[in-house]
Order: sequence, then structure tokens, then C-alpha cells
Amino acid sequence: MNTFFKNLTFTFLCLGISTILAFFFFNLGQKNSVNTALIYILALILIAQNTTSYWYGAAASVFCVIAANYFFTYPYFKLNFILDGYPVTFIGMLAISLITSATASMLKKQKAIASERERKLAEAEHEKIHANLLRAVSHDLRTPLTSVIGYLQLAADMEKFSEQERHKYAEIAMRKANRLQGLIEELFSYTKLMSGEITLHKSEIDIVKLVEQMVEEFYPQFCENNLEYELSQNVSSCIINADGELMARAVQNLISNAIKYGKDGKRVFVEVEKFEKEIQVRVTNFGLII
Repeated sequence: MNTFFKNLTFTFLCLGISTILAFFFFNLGQKNSVNTALIYILALILIAQNTTSYWYGAAASVFCVIAANYFFTYPYFKLNFILDGYPVTFIGMLAISLITSATASMLKKQKAIASERERKLAEAEHEKIHANLLRAVSHDLRTPLTSVIGYLQLAADMEKFSEQERHKYAEIAMRKANRLQGLIEELFSYTKLMSGEITLHKSEIDIVKLVEQMVEEFYPQFCENNLEYELSQNVSSCIINADGELMARAVQNLISNAIKYGKDGKRVFVEVEKFEKEIQVRVTNFGLII
């Protein structure tokens, strides 16, 4: 019911304003009805585009033809359908009005269909990304969990292994468990971010200096894994408005994964490149494809 009154109000408003404008231009000039027709056609297009049913445009088309007869055709303020040639003119104007209204309605419907198709494609792409993420997360969680279970089983075997060996296996299981905890925390943070539960605390940060700091912090890991690294940037400084903590975590994850999966490649490239309207941070490793 609210939609009906909204459509009806909009239709009456457009017809009223168009009639007032038609009177203004009709009396301003030499009583030329061409402007009147153009104003009413514009009103029909607006009505067809902004109402939810074809019938509002159809009813408005009939009104426009009758109004043109009553207000802007001599003798004025009288309906006269017996003027020479007028029946043809009346039918022609009505046909043009109806076609205009129908075309605008059809274009609006096609636009709605296209928008719905784009929305479904976006949802499908989102579901695909979500499924790929779940597979990747399942793989990353299963690997350390399997190791934890395996080493705990070894540590629990008192008959086969000495106390020193079982202590070593327990330490390895603890490291794997900590790794698993970190993955779970990252997954939890991701789900909160996607659901909008994380509030961004944006401030001005120098992304170039941040990347330089992150690379320096990973220097021991590069050395430990016999990896050479190269940091390149085409600007010495670039201020952006972002959440510094989350941005640092993102860069840390990129470098950490590059070290983890790029040991065989022996080198890692970290690049910061500023373009006209954006800045890119790229971390490239040369390890085996997994």
C-alpha cells in the first residue's frame, strides 16, 4: 500500500509540475504547443522510470493527451475532438506517449535484471572465494594438528623412548600447537573482519617506512632459512590513511608466507611501487608451487 501511494504521489507531482511548466512556456512564447509535448514526454519518462508499474505511465499518457487538448488546443479549456485532423493527432500523440512510457519501463526492467544478474555473479564469486579459503584454512590447520597429535603420541610412549627424547617431542608438539593457535586466531580475526565486527582505527601512516620496518624485523628468519631478500621502492615515503596495526599484520603475513613457502627459491623480493592513484606492496618468492 505504501508503494502504491508513493507511485501515485510521484505521478501526480510530475504531471502537476509538467502542466505548470507547459503553461509557463506556452504563454511565454507564441502559444506554441511543441514545447508542451516535449515537457509532457519528459514527465512520462520520469514517471516510467520511478514507478513500479507500467500502468502509471499508461494512465499518465492518457492524461497528457487530454491535457494537451483541454489546455493548449484552441478553443482553450474545452475538450474538442472534432477539429479537422484532430482524431489522427490525438491517436498519434497517445501512441507516442504510450511507446515512450513502455520503452522507459522496459529499460528500467532490463536495468533491474542486469543489476540482479551482477549481484548473483558477485555472490557466486564470493562463495567461490569463501570455499577456496575454507579449503586452504582446512589444509593449514590440519597439517600442524596432525603433527601435534603425532608428537604427543611419541611423547606418551614411555617404553619406546627415553625421557630426554619424550621431552624433545613434547617441545616440538608445543611449537606446533602454538603455530596452530596462531592460525586459529588469524581465522577468527578474518571472520570478524568479514562480518564487520572489527572497527578500523585509521590514521596517517607511512606505508614505505612500515614495509621497511617489517622487512628488518624478519631479517633473522631470512638468515635462518638461507634466504636472500631485496627491498625496492620507487618512492622514499608515501602517507596513506589506514589502520596501522592491521596493515602491519597484512605485510607480516605476506613476508612470513614468502619465507615459509619460498625456502627452495633462495630469494624473496619485496616491492613498494607508487602509481598515480594507488600504491602497491608486492612480496614475491620463488619456491616450489604447492
